Amino acid sequence: MYLAHDAIPLFIYYFLNALLVPMEPIIDSPLDKKIPPLVKLLGYAGLIPFLGCAIAVWLDPSIPFNWLEALLTYGASILSFLGGLHWAFAMLLKLSQGEKNYRYLWSVMPSLIAWVSFMLHPLEATVVLILGFLLQLWQDRILRQSSQIPKWYFVLRYQLTLVASCSLISVLFFQVR
Repeated sequence: MYLAHDAIPLFIYYFLNALLVPMEPIIDSPLDKKIPPLVKLLGYAGLIPFLGCAIAVWLDPSIPFNWLEALLTYGASILSFLGGLHWAFAMLLKLSQGEKNYRYLWSVMPSLIAWVSFMLHPLEATVVLILGFLLQLWQDRILRQSSQIPKWYFVLRYQLTLVASCSLISVLFFQVR
């Protein structure tokens, strides 16, 4: 029987492996053209609350914390959603039992990271969410190297994470000014 504690060394192994394995370029990739149009539309539309709230924090300084709270809440919900994708990947992809356990273990981490962010001051919550999105991107990279997900998936995830993280970084500067 393969237990969750057996997946923890795999977690460390796959995470370190993802840091060391080179990949093809992400920006201006021909893979970008293979993203299904509806998936691309929905993914980019999901950036509207990130961008809108981040801009509103700067343009409407009379109530910045309402916009900041909206941005952090949306970021936490999206981070939780991304973890759920890894649960689905574990169920549906042809992975070894160890890789499946690793995916199940990781899939709950983004929700826990998002939950912790609700208990923090907005400045710290922003940093935690940025780190959560970056960790999720590394997990997507690890998954891409070891499974049959479409290559365009990581390209889209990279683009979306870049914009979401930059939106959060911009409000970090607002909070520390």
